[in-house]
Amino acid sequence: MNVGRKGVLALLLTPLFVSCAGGGGGSRGRDLDRYSIRYRTDVQGYHYALDYSAEAVVEALPGVYEHLGFPGGLASNQDDLLFISPTARAEGRIYPDERNSDYLDCGRGTSGPRADSYILEFVVVTRIVPIDPGGSEIDVIVDGFASDRYHNTNAVPCRGKGKLEGQVADLLELVLAGRVDLNGDSDG
Repeated sequence: MNVGRKGVLALLLTPLFVSCAGGGGGSRGRDLDRYSIRYRTDVQGYHYALDYSAEAVVEALPGVYEHLGFPGGLASNQDDLLFISPTARAEGRIYPDERNSDYLDCGRGTSGPRADSYILEFVVVTRIVPIDPGGSEIDVIVDGFASDRYHNTNAVPCRGKGKLEGQVADLLELVLAGRVDLNGDSDG
């Protein structure tokens, strides 16, 4: 897997509309839920090259997102092939025993990293680009905002620090390689 960073700076918000299977796991033919998200197109994502087709990546992503606690779906009516989570809200820790600031950079306040003391709202977005022959590239973006839970102030922007993005890419590659079965079986 090839890891790099990529992105440009602009202050644009992009609304996305998503149709996703209610239960995740790549199931087709279920009743579809619809939701919309906004994310900043300027947020720097993390870039990964995979030796698997875009179709295989799309098939595996629902289980990966679900396993990480962010069920999602394919974005509809878009030129890009995007898999996105609904906006997540964290008033405490995202994951037990881990600081939110390990995952998100929202700047620092007087009491330390804002990600650890503010209310977080964020999305996880994976852009999938088919590469011939049979490979793909993905850009994983974590973007959001943090609001002071005690003072009525403007929300501050947050961006991913690479940890959650890396977990998406690493777990995706393990699933695609058949080394991890998200239904409970795994090899070495």
